[in-house]
Amino acid sequence: WVLDAAFRQTYAWHQAGISNPLAVNLSAADLRDPKLLDHIRNGFATWGSEPDDMQFELTEGALMEDPAGAFETLSKLKSLGVKLLIDDFNEPLQAGQKIFSA
Repeated sequence: WVLDAAFRQTYAWHQAGISNPLAVNLSAADLRDPKLLDHIRNGFATWGSEPDDMQFELTEGALMEDPAGAFETLSKLKSLGVKLLIDDFNEPLQAGQKIFSA
């Protein structure tokens, strides 16, 4: 429901003449959800949003629960043209470097 609310909000902002990306946090469970990409694609199609309208934030901890699976999902998200942000650097930087060097 959070994604639906985010897409509705970006639509409302566009209607009001506001162009500002909305950041949505994705959890480790979200990254494992096989329907995540379809849900995001459908949100873009339904609400007429552009990839620049959304940013997805992930914690390093969420990425490290399943690095290979996270990398696959992140690659697919990136292919949609969205911006990906890591919002938690409380863990050693080397953990994130493992994902992005794969």
